[in-house]
Amino acid sequence: MDGWDYAANACFFLVEGMVFIFHLHGRSQLEQRVHVLFIIAVAMALGTVIAEAKARRHVMLPIMRGTAIVLIGTWMGQVVVVVAAAAAAAAAVVVVVVVVVVAAAGGVVVVVVVVTVIVVHVVVVKIVVMVVVVVVIVVVVVVVAVAVHVVVITVLVIVVVVTVVVVVVVVVVAVVAALVVIS
Repeated sequence: MDGWDYAANACFFLVEGMVFIFHLHGRSQLEQRVHVLFIIAVAMALGTVIAEAKARRHVMLPIMRGTAIVLIGTWMGQVVVVVAAAAAAAAAVVVVVVVVVVAAAGGVVVVVVVVTVIVVHVVVVKIVVMVVVVVVIVVVVVVVAVAVHVVVITVLVIVVVVTVVVVVVVVVVAVVAALVVIS
């Protein structure tokens, strides 16, 4: 195991630097935190796999597994926060736009419906993209977890279920807000 920590840190800082230079320049602090957490979670998962391959009975392996699970769960939670913030902002935009359009157009329902559908569509597309990303990450992590430890899968399933429930609630709230405004 000698030298693995230095190599892992070097790779992490290199990847983090590249991500910040090419992807995160000018983004919000929350988006940066989500990306950094993702990189840390991936690095921890890879480190755990390498450690498992090198020293199957090392005393630090359960701690590494637990840390990887916490990091992955934290990252998923942050992604949900970003999506929920976007959905809440979009729902607020729906309300404001609909009120302004109705007041200005004298109650033209077609304009209201079109604007609402566009805004809700944007929210749903963002959420669908997030769900696809989370599912891909979870599939990869579960495949790794099968090789690492069976208990990890149980924790990941709980994290995924909670994430999906939160996303569904966000979508329902956004759609209901739009429908209430239309009616």
